[in-house]
Amino acid sequence: MRQRCCNPNNSNYPMYGAKGVTVCDAWSSFKTFIEDMGPQPEGTTLDRFPLTKGNYEPNNCRWATPLEQTQNRDFFLRTTTSPTPYISKLPNNTFKVQITITKGNKARRNFPTLEQAESFRDICVYERDFLKLRGLTYD
Repeated sequence: MRQRCCNPNNSNYPMYGAKGVTVCDAWSSFKTFIEDMGPQPEGTTLDRFPLTKGNYEPNNCRWATPLEQTQNRDFFLRTTTSPTPYISKLPNNTFKVQITITKGNKARRNFPTLEQAESFRDICVYERDFLKLRGLTYD
C-alpha cells in the first residue's frame, strides 16, 4: 500500500501515487493501522471501499475477498435500471441468466430461484472481469 502510493519506482505507482492516492498520516505507524483495521482475515486483502478512487484511510478501507474486490472495480460498477443485471424473470416464474464472458462465449442458464440466478451471475461476472483484468476481453 505505502510503496504503490509513495514510491515512484514501484511498478504500481502510476495507478495509485501518480493519480493522487495517498495513505493517511496515522497509518505511518503499523500499530495504528492494525488498531484501525484489525488483523487481516484469511483470504482477504486491503480494499479501498466505498470510494474506489479515495485514499487509504480508516473510513475508506476494508478487508475484502477477491470477489468483493472485483465487484468494487471501476469497470464493474455499472449504472443500470435493473435491480438484477443480466437476470430476467421468465413467464413460468424461473430466472434466466445471460452474460457474455468472452467474445463468442456466453453463459446462459435458467434457475428456479432468484438467489440461485444471482449466485451464478456473480460467478460469471467474476470470471469475466478476471479475464478482462488480464487483457482477455470481449470488447
